[in-house]
Amino acid sequence: MEPREITLRVDSPQPSESILAGLAPDFQVGQHEIAGERTSHYWDTFDWRLRRHSLELVVQGGAAVLSGSNGEPMAEGRAQDVQPFLHTFPEGELKEQLLPLIPPRRLMPFAQILEGRESWRVLDRRRKTVARLQIERRVLTRAQPGGARHDHTLVRLTPLRGYGEEVSKIERTLARNAALEATAFHPLSWALSQLQIEACDPSELRLLLDPTVQAGAGLRQIFKALLDVMEANEAGTKADLDPEHLHDFRVALRRTRSLLSQVKGVLAKDDSKRFRTEFSWLGDRTGTVRDLDVFLLFLQNEAGRGVRAASFGDLQRRLAREKKRAQAALAEELDSARYRELKGDWRALLESPPEKSSGPRASQPLREVLARRIHKLHKKILKRGAKAGPKSPAKELHALRLLGKKLRYLLDGSPGLFPEEARLRAIKSLKRIQNHLGDFNDCEVQRAWIERLAGRGHDPEALLSLGAILERLRTGAEESRAAFFKSFERFAHSAEDFRVLTRGDKR
Repeated sequence: MEPREITLRVDSPQPSESILAGLAPDFQVGQHEIAGERTSHYWDTFDWRLRRHSLELVVQGGAAVLSGSNGEPMAEGRAQDVQPFLHTFPEGELKEQLLPLIPPRRLMPFAQILEGRESWRVLDRRRKTVARLQIERRVLTRAQPGGARHDHTLVRLTPLRGYGEEVSKIERTLARNAALEATAFHPLSWALSQLQIEACDPSELRLLLDPTVQAGAGLRQIFKALLDVMEANEAGTKADLDPEHLHDFRVALRRTRSLLSQVKGVLAKDDSKRFRTEFSWLGDRTGTVRDLDVFLLFLQNEAGRGVRAASFGDLQRRLAREKKRAQAALAEELDSARYRELKGDWRALLESPPEKSSGPRASQPLREVLARRIHKLHKKILKRGAKAGPKSPAKELHALRLLGKKLRYLLDGSPGLFPEEARLRAIKSLKRIQNHLGDFNDCEVQRAWIERLAGRGHDPEALLSLGAILERLRTGAEESRAAFFKSFERFAHSAEDFRVLTRGDKR
C-alpha cells in the first residue's frame, strides 16, 4: 500500500511531541530514528519553460534530476552539470532532454527546501508494530538573498502489510486529536504557492478587451499591458541575465511604437508625437546590444554544428568585448533620468482618464478603429506579395516583412475585440509567412556581418570557417525565400478570417 500523507496547515509547524501525543490512547510509538538533513534546489527559467511543460529540475546532494508531471525521473545528471546556460552542460541525457526547451534562456534556482526527517514505529495496544510514522519538516526560502522563510510539517504513515485498517484508524485519531488532515502533497506546488509565484511567462501580453470599449480607454489598456512586459524584463535587461530579456523588452517596445504610429487620432497629437520620439530614442539605444546578441548566438550555434570554435575564437572575443561596452552603455541609459521620466510620464498618462489626452477618434469603438487599419494592412500585404517574385530585391521582402509585423501587432493586441477563433487563425496564417521572411532577413543580416568582418584580417583557418558559414547562409536565404512564396499562396487564399475581422469596417 502506498504511504498515506497527512499534513498540518502550511506555515504552522508543530513539535513532534504534540503530534505523537495525538496518537493516544489507542497507539504509542516505539523505536525512533533521525535521518540527516537534505537540501533541494529547484531550477527553472525566468519564463517558467520547465513548469509550463509539466517538468521540474531538482538538484539534491550530488545529483540533478529532471522529472515529469507524474514524478517519474526523465533524465539524471550530476549536480555540477547544471549550469546557467545549456551550452555549458556536458553531453548527456539531461542536456538532451532540456535542449528543445531552454536555449537561449538562463536556468536559475528560484527556491530551496531544507528537509529534516524523523521516524517512529507505531504500536497498537498489544505493542505490535502496525505502521511507520515519519515526520518531515521543510524550511522553504527563495533562492534570491532576503527571501521569506516558510516552515511546513508533513506526516507520512506507511502501513505494514495486513494493517491497513489500523492505519485508517491512526489517520482518524490524528485528525481528531492533532488537527491533521489527508492531503496529496507536492513539494514544488507547495513552494510556488507559499512564495506566491505564478509560474507563467511574464512576457505574455495579459489582456482581454471588452468588444464595446472606446478607443481612448482600450488603447490605454493595450499600452499598459505592453509597459508591464517592458518593466518585467527591465532588471534582466540591465543585468544581461540572458538575451531573451532584451528581446522581449524590445518586442513590447516595438509594439508600443507601432501602435502609436498606426492608431492615430486617439491620443492627443502632442502626447502621441512626444512619446513616439522618446520610444524611438529608446529603440535606438537597445538596438546595438540586440544585434551583437544575435550574432554571438549565431556563432555559438555554428560551433555546436561542428564548426571549430577555435577557428573564429578571436572574432568571438572581439564581439564579446563590443557587447560588454554596448551593454554597459545600455545599462546607463536604463538608469538615466530621461528613461525614468519617460516611463513615469507614460504610465501616468495611461492611468489618467481617457479624456485627459484624447484625439478626435478617442470616443469611437476601438474595434472599428483597429478593424479599418487591419483591413488596409491586409490589402497592402496581398498587393505587395502578389507583385514580389523569386528575383525580388531583399529590401522589398524586408518592407513586406515590416508590413506583416505591423499587422501582427494589431492582431496580437486585440484579444476580446473580434471573434477569437478567426483572430487566432489569422495570426497563424500570418505567422507562417512572417517566419519565412524573418529567416530570410536573419540570413541577409548575418551575411552582411560576416562579409564586413571577413575583410578585417583573420587567420586563414578563420577565413575558411567564415566562408563556409557564408555559403550556408546564402543557401538558407534562398530556401527561406522559396518557402515564403509557397506559404504566401496559402495566405492569399485564406482571407476569410480577415474578412470576418474587418466586415463592415472597410472604409
